[in-house]
Amino acid sequence: MLVRRRWRVLLVAMTATATLATDLPAAAATLPAPVPTTAPAVTWHACAGPGQAGFECATLRVPLDYDRPRGRQIELALLRKPAGDRAHRVGSIIFNPGGPGGGGVGALPTMYDHVPAQLRARFDVVTFDPRGIDGSDQLQCFASTRKEAELFAPLGPSGMAVTPREQAQAVRVLRTYAAACARRGGPIQDHMGTADVARDMDRLRRALGEAKFDYYGPSYGTYLGATYANLFPGRVGHLVLDGAASPVQWNDAARGRRMQTFGRIDSPRGTQTAMRLMLSECGKVGASRCAFTAGTPAATRAKYRTLLERVHRRPVSVDGTVFDYRTTVWYAAGGLAVMAPDETLGASGWRGLAADLQAVWRASSRRGGASTTHLTRAPSDPSLAVVQAGVREGRDGVLCGESPNPRDLTTYGAQARRLNRTQSPLGFGYLWSWLAASCAEWKGRNQDAYRGPWNRSPVPILVIGTLADPNTAYVSSKRMTRQLGNARLLTETGGGHTALLNPSTCVNDAVERFYLTGQLPAGGTVCDQDEAAF
Repeated sequence: MLVRRRWRVLLVAMTATATLATDLPAAAATLPAPVPTTAPAVTWHACAGPGQAGFECATLRVPLDYDRPRGRQIELALLRKPAGDRAHRVGSIIFNPGGPGGGGVGALPTMYDHVPAQLRARFDVVTFDPRGIDGSDQLQCFASTRKEAELFAPLGPSGMAVTPREQAQAVRVLRTYAAACARRGGPIQDHMGTADVARDMDRLRRALGEAKFDYYGPSYGTYLGATYANLFPGRVGHLVLDGAASPVQWNDAARGRRMQTFGRIDSPRGTQTAMRLMLSECGKVGASRCAFTAGTPAATRAKYRTLLERVHRRPVSVDGTVFDYRTTVWYAAGGLAVMAPDETLGASGWRGLAADLQAVWRASSRRGGASTTHLTRAPSDPSLAVVQAGVREGRDGVLCGESPNPRDLTTYGAQARRLNRTQSPLGFGYLWSWLAASCAEWKGRNQDAYRGPWNRSPVPILVIGTLADPNTAYVSSKRMTRQLGNARLLTETGGGHTALLNPSTCVNDAVERFYLTGQLPAGGTVCDQDEAAF
């Protein structure tokens, strides 16, 4: 089996929002096929992978096609960390790290310390690599990740296309990619949708011996959790959905004919909001705390716009990396996910991003256009990659197989420009538009997608939204709360992607109470993050 390179965990998760749609779609529920009453067998053993000390591994067999439950079976890779306080263990919490395309087996050991302490003590935390992804049976479009990387190399690390030449090049690459997946991807690409993963999670719940489904899902994991809650409403225990992807917009077929997924759910707006906050907060402090400051919030925002203009005219080299317009926009977006420095996640935070932008600024001010300053994050760090070789298929197998996207690949440049006008003057429309462009000619089609309704859960669900989340905009969490009906929104101030990666003791206390007692925070509760950016 082809071994995928592990990502580092700053989820390039996929969501944000801003346009309001209040009407739920007509019921189009594809209910799960009946399953055998015998619980699936799982045998746990000590994991042997790097960083997995104290974790247990296993595999779970599930049907490739739930319409043929006794047909071809595939295997899912599982991982769990047993509850620290075995005498007071409550049960299991199933965790999905986001994505789509994110594998839990590689992510959870890095993220585990961010799980609230009482949950680590009282629950087994269980995760898995979704079907088609990482250690589970994979969707593979190429003979090796090297061949895939060679194909995408002309697009650079950002995957963006700005100029007509770059856009024409992107069209050629993505058409070749789609043809490769259609040619050798196999049947798995028609069975990677969120509803199938939700059905897998229900089999995992049964294998764990749990009567009810307790779950924590950040980012795209919120959409997965919402899908489970509506496919299996009678089995919902406690669901926490952190940094939400609103399900109505994800499935909007009418708008999907002219606007790709991330535009519909306003991811460019989320990144724009976070970047403006970062620059404004930087402008309030001195250079000892934020290297990129220009003395005031307005002046610092203007400085960043000037930087984009400079590198667009004349790219510069910093620490061996060429920063042109595309790379600078991509690098800035990647640095917004974690607000305060975090050694566990390998994140330098907004302070590190500001230092790197200042290094690019200095290089752009020199005649030679070069700087030997070392960046706080190496551009080769997988945490910065919008999509890596070997991860791309997992994302597209889910996203492209189920979420509507325009079918004309040549329209994505115009979509990007429209998003820059309407959501993101700082250029993040280019990033998010081209991130979805591989869906235009994707041949796989999920056979059992769930399209709603979304308000079937009989028990309340806790939704968490961070005000300046760069990937899943706060308005998306507000929208999901309304669409789920029986849900409560907990707001976290500050920025960064999800409260899980940007901790708040106030949020963690509320999450612990919810899992242990079922008590929701009071309506309108707002929690501050524990650490400031600068």
